[in-house]
Amino acid sequence: MDRVMSQGFQNLLASQEQYMDDFWRRSDVRIKDVREDRTKRSTAEIQQAIRFNLFHILQASACAEDRGVPAKGLTGQAYEGHYFWDTEIYLLPFLTYTSPRIARNLLAFRYKMLPQARARAKELGHRRAMFPWRTISGEEASAYYAAGTAQYHINADIIYALRKYVQATGDESFLRDYGAEMLVETARLWADLGFYSDTKGDRFCINGVTGPDEYNAVVNNNAYTNLMARENLRYAAHVVESMRKTEPDAYNTLVHKTVLEPSEVTAWIRAAENMYVPYDEKLKVIPQDDSFLDREPWDLQNTPRERYPLLLFYHPLNIYRKRMIKQADVLLAMFLLGDAFPTESSDCWIGELRRQKSMCAKMTRKAIRFRESECDWASMEDEPMGSATAIRSGVNSSSPIALTNVRTGLGADAIAAALIENLHCLLGKLPRYATRNDWYMCLAYTVRDRMMERYVATLESITETNPDAKVVAYLSAEFLTGPHLGNSLVNLGIWRAVEDALSRVGQGDLSSLLDQEEEPGLGNGGLGRLAACYMDSLATLNVPAIGYGIRYEFGIFDQAIRDGWQIELTDKWLRFGNPWEIIRSEIAFDVKLGGRTERYRDEAGSWRVRWIPEKVVKGVAYDTPVPGYRAPTTNLLRLWKAEATESFDFEAFNVGDYYRAVDEKIASETITKILYPNDEPEAGKQLRLAQQYFFVSCSLQDMIRLLILRGKPLHEFHLYWAAQLNDTHPSIAVAELMRLLVDEHAMEWDQAWAITQQTCGYTNHTLLAEALERWPLPLFARLLPRHLEIIYEINRRFLDDIRLRYPSDDQLLRRLSLIDEAGGKYIRMAHLASVGSHAINGVAALHTELLKQTVLSDFYRVAPEKFFNVTNGVTPRRWIALSNPNLSALITRKIGDRWLADLEKELEHLEPLAVDADFQKDWQAVKADNKRVLAALIKERTGVIVDPRSLFDIQVKRLHEYKRQHLNVLYLITLFNRLRRAPSAAEIPRTVIFGGKAAPGYRMAKLIIKLINSVATAIDQDPVVSQVLKVVFLPDFNVKNSHRVYPAADLSEQISTAGKEASGTGNMKFAMNGALTIGTLDGANVEIRDAVGPENFFLFGLTAAEVERLKAGGYAPREFYESNPELREAIDLISSGFFSNGDRALFQPLVESLITRDDYMLLADYQAYVECQQSVSRAYSDQSAWTRMSILNCTRVGRFSSDRSVREYCRDIWNVRPIVPDER
Repeated sequence: MDRVMSQGFQNLLASQEQYMDDFWRRSDVRIKDVREDRTKRSTAEIQQAIRFNLFHILQASACAEDRGVPAKGLTGQAYEGHYFWDTEIYLLPFLTYTSPRIARNLLAFRYKMLPQARARAKELGHRRAMFPWRTISGEEASAYYAAGTAQYHINADIIYALRKYVQATGDESFLRDYGAEMLVETARLWADLGFYSDTKGDRFCINGVTGPDEYNAVVNNNAYTNLMARENLRYAAHVVESMRKTEPDAYNTLVHKTVLEPSEVTAWIRAAENMYVPYDEKLKVIPQDDSFLDREPWDLQNTPRERYPLLLFYHPLNIYRKRMIKQADVLLAMFLLGDAFPTESSDCWIGELRRQKSMCAKMTRKAIRFRESECDWASMEDEPMGSATAIRSGVNSSSPIALTNVRTGLGADAIAAALIENLHCLLGKLPRYATRNDWYMCLAYTVRDRMMERYVATLESITETNPDAKVVAYLSAEFLTGPHLGNSLVNLGIWRAVEDALSRVGQGDLSSLLDQEEEPGLGNGGLGRLAACYMDSLATLNVPAIGYGIRYEFGIFDQAIRDGWQIELTDKWLRFGNPWEIIRSEIAFDVKLGGRTERYRDEAGSWRVRWIPEKVVKGVAYDTPVPGYRAPTTNLLRLWKAEATESFDFEAFNVGDYYRAVDEKIASETITKILYPNDEPEAGKQLRLAQQYFFVSCSLQDMIRLLILRGKPLHEFHLYWAAQLNDTHPSIAVAELMRLLVDEHAMEWDQAWAITQQTCGYTNHTLLAEALERWPLPLFARLLPRHLEIIYEINRRFLDDIRLRYPSDDQLLRRLSLIDEAGGKYIRMAHLASVGSHAINGVAALHTELLKQTVLSDFYRVAPEKFFNVTNGVTPRRWIALSNPNLSALITRKIGDRWLADLEKELEHLEPLAVDADFQKDWQAVKADNKRVLAALIKERTGVIVDPRSLFDIQVKRLHEYKRQHLNVLYLITLFNRLRRAPSAAEIPRTVIFGGKAAPGYRMAKLIIKLINSVATAIDQDPVVSQVLKVVFLPDFNVKNSHRVYPAADLSEQISTAGKEASGTGNMKFAMNGALTIGTLDGANVEIRDAVGPENFFLFGLTAAEVERLKAGGYAPREFYESNPELREAIDLISSGFFSNGDRALFQPLVESLITRDDYMLLADYQAYVECQQSVSRAYSDQSAWTRMSILNCTRVGRFSSDRSVREYCRDIWNVRPIVPDER
């Protein structure tokens, strides 16, 4: 009372109003257009009655904690507050879909009755559990056994409600922790109660029971009871078997708790499959029980109306001898178990959805007509079965009331219905003619629907509930999302529900639909994969965000290997359409290109600049929802497609110039045609710059539009947007935001500059000076003349400030200038991003320190406060839960499922098990399974057969000299030479797997691919060496393939030259999946080694400082070549033509590069690498020790979750807080 008084009446009133608003939003059933001539009631009256009943349900169930819902609710004293089977059959379906928390509480209340139920079963002479038909405390309260205790169906009713709850909510933890025990105990009762009858063809019969109809008591084979018991037995067997296969620890706990024997499950299945259900061939109906049709019909015509209900005026024995129905329980069974009845098709409910007159509907109508003549309707005061069944079967109603929301429901029922609806309404297909792609498309649409409600709630939380929320705009030229379907199922928590739904529509193989999905061609490597991980984490952490990028029509390319060479094939990822995207044709912006500028005075007399473009391209938005992991937030990936402002020139067409008629369309659409056009030629450079400007301009215009829609002033732009520039590709955003603010919105320069700097943050991803984008000044001036003027002005003001601070350092000014004037003039895009951003961050601790010391050292000198480190991370949802489900299940069994949302804190709880022998065996079994899966993929893609028992040594990443795939090759040639000389030198069998793409114009990288394949062929052709060593190049490495690669790795190759790799993310994915790393102290390797422990990491090679010292001292690679016999032997074998069919010239550019320059220090690190690989072989020979290290690698890398990275961005750079939308 004190708490209530302290809140005050107005607060209580507001709270109650919010509570009721929420209830009606979830629960309201709206009625319209009632045929009043038939109902004798108006639409308003019926609507009021339904809402009145809904309100009564709320009153009675809202506080259902450790108690049930009385049969009369809170509205009457009848039944003395007792609970019956009504709760499970009539209330729980409604509550499951509208108030799942209450539904769970009611089921938990039944679970707590198990001790009394066991005692009651024992008292009745049965095995295990008999729930009370009428109760308050769990004890049977019915004094009349014939119409009370004999109603054994209560057991099956409870299990029916349990099954519906789990299917609708996906609450597998309740099923595992509570429901499974209830299933075992109820199934045991049915197995004990029934028997196999010789007279019924050895069918399983249940005698001496009462169904829901109390006028037909203690009968044999009550149809409702037998049908519900069958479902009880089937579900119990299914759940127990599923737990045994997928959750062995939970299964063992269940066995221990219930003393379950495997033979019992077999007995349940047999009983269910042989369950007897009465059927009359002559009438073509299912009678209520064996003897129902043999009884004398009740004389309804001569029974006065005042003598109803019969039970109040006639002795029960008199009623029991007659054919009379109080509750139409067969119709109820048809309503609950429609698919258990004969139909013309295999799926009765599909026919119902399509409103067709199936056999099921015909049978139901016949049954209803029969029962209408046999029913005491006056006695059915509390039973809605008649009307409910009529609605379902199509009697007295033209459309069934949906108990599930087909668009948003997460249960199997709703998903199955949505699949059929989408197949019909979106694809126009009949199930029997649908292709695998059709089923994939309708499943994708079904899953997308479930994200959109969350997206709307997220949008609402930003615009209405939290109007001052700051939103992240993540600008990236790549978003390597990978396939959407599997990740969405994991994040929405509906994997099992979808599997169940697919089986109901005859499509039981989810894996084939996952394989059907094309990988979006929106990225190439770690940069794009990181952006996708961050989008996943932003949504999971409830941080409002939009990812902005380009909708490439074609990905970078599909890679094929022919004669050992990389062949680039067109990546037509959109050829079957993209069901995940939503076209926003009304969200489109003009983007100017080329032309000239002119100065003019505005209305206030101030000088302004007008850009008069040579051409204008239109950018159209394509949206893809990005759901968080079991979070209410769904964010947005908004990609821009280029279109012509006028796609067809009628004038040219009319004069017969048909090609010129579509010139503008073709030229405009080229901008977003392909990811990363070859920028070696001038035209390629221009196209790439146009791509970058195009998506940045569209994105910033969209951000301004959204700000205005929120009713916020433009001078507060930086308070509502945090724009992160993912590398230098979007760095033109600095100049474009200035142009929009100054030219388009007439803002003064100083104010616009302050807003721009406070809005933008810059993430640097490279230490390679040549990878820091520079654009030739003439090209830049030709394409973006106004931006060049703005950059000149930014540069002038910036350098003036530097001159004041460092008055005599002209060299500093030259190095800091946005214009590189050495040789031909260039625009330095990294410099533009650094000057125009309030924060600059590296992506690993070492990388950030090297940024400060090398490529951005001058910026660090003049603005050290701008520099931050945010070490990269990857999402465990895709890289463990989705790609390695067996490992995910093993971890969950041991530490619960919270680790996927809090990897950093939860995964370490697994560490004590690293030395547990049983857990090691489980871990090894998971790894062995994953290796078999990858071996099968290798055979399918390459024809090479590899031994899953060998060490899987894997290097998969973009082909580049600094990543040093050719150092690995030099070691393999050395190992090849050793084994040819002494086959017994093999310490362990080893399979070395490469994968990755080389840029089409990168000749040296493509030559390395050829060398890998040539060495692989030579090894495979050697009858001795091939027994212990295999080398494979897995073509077309991408996210989809990587799902099978990372989980199978024993050894992760992270061997780049120290000081060259910014961070890497593959190293994290491998470690999370239990691979041990062999690597240098480069990028995030440093932090991974610190995290897992030096003893669990195979370290070799020079440090970044040692690399610089060696280069500074005059590095001479030929000296290493000449002084190391095995190295010289390996290189000479390449030069000799051994791996190129005698063609000594083929690999000479690579050999010459190594011996004369060796820019990436392979020869300096060669010997250390070879020796480290020998340490790997020795370690792998002790499988127990190796498994312990594998487990520790996994358990100690929790900090490399992208969730941690995003939290650091939010805290240190973006100043953004999470906002939790209303859960819908």
